[in-house]
Amino acid sequence: FPSSEIFRTISVRDELLRGMLNADVVGFHVFEYARHFLTCCKRMLGLNHYIQDGGFLGILDNNHSVIVQASHAGIEPELLEAALEANGACERGSLTE
Repeated sequence: FPSSEIFRTISVRDELLRGMLNADVVGFHVFEYARHFLTCCKRMLGLNHYIQDGGFLGILDNNHSVIVQASHAGIEPELLEAALEANGACERGSLTE
């Protein structure tokens, strides 16, 4: 997720943020991206974040609570290749080459 300095150059920035805030959970791969999102919400929409029970970050928007989390997710190439082969999607060779 871009920094607020970059995100503010997007003409539909408020609509993008509001759309994301319609979700119950907004997840990012690294905490830095979550921090950028929280900063954008603060600077562009005037929304503050808070710590929820259990240590989760949250944003309250129009009485709707949104959890913001960072979770590192990886992909295991062997499992992905097996799933693609099972569906016939892997005809040109190995994904791990």
